[in-house]
Amino acid sequence: MTGAGYIMVIVNALLAILFFFLFEEPPQQPSFTRKNSPVSQGNHGIQAAGDDHKYAYSKLEDKEDAELPQESGRASTDRDYSQPVFSMNQSSMHAVKIVLIQRAGWFCLLISFLTGFQLTALETALTPITKEQYGWGTQQNSFLFAGITFVAIIAVVTTIVLDKQSWWTSRKIIALAQIFLGIGVAVALISCGGEDVPLWGLLTFGGFLIFGLMLQGSPSLGVYSTLIGSYDKGVFMGYSQIVMGVARILGPLFAGVTLEFDTHWLMFSVIAGLYALVPISFLFVWHKIVPRDEDDDTDITVRIANPVAVEESVQNIEGLPDQ
Repeated sequence: MTGAGYIMVIVNALLAILFFFLFEEPPQQPSFTRKNSPVSQGNHGIQAAGDDHKYAYSKLEDKEDAELPQESGRASTDRDYSQPVFSMNQSSMHAVKIVLIQRAGWFCLLISFLTGFQLTALETALTPITKEQYGWGTQQNSFLFAGITFVAIIAVVTTIVLDKQSWWTSRKIIALAQIFLGIGVAVALISCGGEDVPLWGLLTFGGFLIFGLMLQGSPSLGVYSTLIGSYDKGVFMGYSQIVMGVARILGPLFAGVTLEFDTHWLMFSVIAGLYALVPISFLFVWHKIVPRDEDDDTDITVRIANPVAVEESVQNIEGLPDQ
């Protein structure tokens, strides 16, 4: 436990808080095209957004068609079609509410945090434990970490194989990972909490923990990337990196503190408690942890400046001759 570790924790925590205020998505420039008009697109057009009739949902794309021809065979020529009819009303906090809360992106960030925290805590605690308990040196520990790498590779390959099966989904893989993690945590609580840590218990706990953590990591990030939808992916992937960065600082710091005690109950109890957060949370977000269509923009809120003008514009645009 060092002062430098505490300083980095404080700095990363401040960055995570200030990120919401210092970084804001630039305003998007919507287009109003003949292709995406409510008449031609049907249910891709303007739809009521819940009980608030001041807002509507609209899918806007193909910015190259934004400038509409000024000349038409209609009598009305004083309307400037190059000006967007809609004005976007997307703040960074609104995007956070949609992606992290309504779409349960927080659950994916929770998995990212726990994965980074538990991995780094285990890596930090392994060498002191093996040296104290079994008298291992650099060579033996090198073989141990090589075995950890091998288990991680098997987990990644398993994820790839399962993902190619039509009857397996991302949330099923995450649920399977919880079974392996649960076995590892149970072994740790039964055999590794005392002053002496048996080798079989440490290896069994470490193997199941590494396999479960690596198994859940890729599906979780994959689902999270689709939950972002049309919002700024760079910003939301930045949130994920901040969460993982904080976890990788707190994990070694926590492991270093617990190694000062005579027994290892504190370390394995905290790991068990953190593990329990995912299965409990999973019960509430199970139906949301599914990959979303990248073209699904139904959560984008658009404010209609003048509904009457919108209707007239749609009618005029539909009457324009094709170019």
